Amino acid sequence: MAAAADPRLALMGGAPTQGNLRAVRARAQDLQKSIDEVIYGLRFNAGVLKWDDIIRKYSVINTQLAGLREAMRPGTLDGFALLPRQVPDPGFAEAVTVQLASALTPEGEVAAAEAAAAVEAALGLGPEMASMQRFEILNSAIEAHNGLIAALTGPSGAAAAAGGPGGGTDGPLSPLGPLRKRQRELSDITGAVLQGKVRAAAAAATALAAARSGPPAAAAATGSYTTRVCMWRVHITTSRVAIA
Repeated sequence: MAAAADPRLALMGGAPTQGNLRAVRARAQDLQKSIDEVIYGLRFNAGVLKWDDIIRKYSVINTQLAGLREAMRPGTLDGFALLPRQVPDPGFAEAVTVQLASALTPEGEVAAAEAAAAVEAALGLGPEMASMQRFEILNSAIEAHNGLIAALTGPSGAAAAAGGPGGGTDGPLSPLGPLRKRQRELSDITGAVLQGKVRAAAAAATALAAARSGPPAAAAATGSYTTRVCMWRVHITTSRVAIA
């Protein structure tokens, strides 16, 4: 009598008839690591980050997300529910139920209906209005919104809208505009100042460690204990400057 197939292998294995969940888990872990790195950088190193570095990291995340989707076999999401084992952040824990839900809660449905009614009232959309007329009004509102974003972040003007050279001016939030240019300059200056402070503190800590170690005879008498203490002091001093 043939041995029963291992159910874990049927789920985790990579054969065409298996669930391939081992590869899905590995790619999901890589994706989570990249997202954590971006969050950490934005939270603690925002002053020294470069825009190109952020764009490059988001490109990596996009590629990893595509790989995760490729690893999922057809019907994987229909047969399994992915639940987090632990959620250390209480604020995020409250949102997990909503994010994993397949439909809005009754309160959410009421809020969505109220938001839709507010939009219709602001645009003058009535229930008796023809669907084509409603579409034209909504489309005009969307185009106006997109035009505002384009005016703030990129070239504006008739020539720029037509794709021709000249005639357009950079918006206040354009990557080539003076405001964004000044932000990049301040970021470079801040990064240089912080790096200079770290180097100066490291040099001062090294000099202090050398002074505390005493003459060679004393250093030979104390042995490796003095070396460990000096290294510890250099590490703590450098860390304080980096945190400041």
